[in-house]
Amino acid sequence: MKLTFLGTAGDLQSCLQGRRQSGGMMVTFRDEQIHVDPGPGSMVNMVNYKLLPGKTSTVVLSSNQLLHNNDVYLTCATGKVETVYLPVSVREKIRANDLSGASIDSAANTVQLRNCRVTTEFNGVSSQVFIETPHTRILYCSEGLPYCQDEMDIFIVSVGARGVPKDHLVDVLRTINAKITVLNRCASGIHPDDFMVLARDAQRELDRDVIAAHDGMVLKPEGAHTYYSY
Repeated sequence: MKLTFLGTAGDLQSCLQGRRQSGGMMVTFRDEQIHVDPGPGSMVNMVNYKLLPGKTSTVVLSSNQLLHNNDVYLTCATGKVETVYLPVSVREKIRANDLSGASIDSAANTVQLRNCRVTTEFNGVSSQVFIETPHTRILYCSEGLPYCQDEMDIFIVSVGARGVPKDHLVDVLRTINAKITVLNRCASGIHPDDFMVLARDAQRELDRDVIAAHDGMVLKPEGAHTYYSY
């Protein structure tokens, strides 16, 4: 499995200030490619990070915000995307006729894809996506406060803006049992250096790996270990 962070901007100001790109996250496992939150510039970023747009078979939209869904039409334009999973609140904003044949599923549910299982939970308070393979469990909370009783291998959480307030970050992270925590979608009010400090301080407090995501970062879970690179 490989997770590629195509863009880690937490709000439009982060992009306008040139601090971070958008584009969401790509999950690659065997012959399956799942694009989560294809925001502006995702197609260009995919090529830059050596991913093939034509291999994307599934798209997950977690929010009606521009940074989460702007490039869904381009992503589907390859004609290879089978289904777009999204919250009910997003469905009315998506033009189904422009999805190049991809179907829409707006129910909070669990679906078994070819090589992994994807569960979407959109309850009006938070937006979460679970991705599970035989060896790795990932929880991605794009908005709101996360909730999960099960142990996760990788927990990805947005910080600031519509995510977890940075002043309460450690307290919130304590509620999630995860081997590795990734701070993602940095808001414009958080300086990049401070984002790294947040991760370092949280790691010290929690005594587990906490990483500050950056555009182009790659995670590779392999058995009991997870390797990452910038």
